[in-house]
Amino acid sequence: MSPALANAFRLLRFDLYGYLDEIEFLVNDLDDADSPELRLIGELVPGLVTTIRGMLARHVPNKEGFCPVCSIIPGGRQFRRESWPCREVQTIHDLLKDPDGVFAKVMAASSSP
Repeated sequence: MSPALANAFRLLRFDLYGYLDEIEFLVNDLDDADSPELRLIGELVPGLVTTIRGMLARHVPNKEGFCPVCSIIPGGRQFRRESWPCREVQTIHDLLKDPDGVFAKVMAASSSP
């Protein structure tokens, strides 16, 4: 994998992790919210963010630029070479960055006065 491609992959991972950090930070104070719905969001989001981080951590490109998780089947046999970003990382990216999705709404709500 070229240094430029490795850097692009690193930037994508950092962007996704940074976005997750920001979402978690925004809901950090919801534990003390007046609304039970907001308190529930404050309780659930950190666990969801941790789950998404764990999924991203498993799907890191190898030195050839392929996802080692998506390139094997149970039992350890390699059956295809899944280029990175693999389908799982693409799905996470699409869901997190969807302008009409729930994460975008959390970000927009927190930035409004």
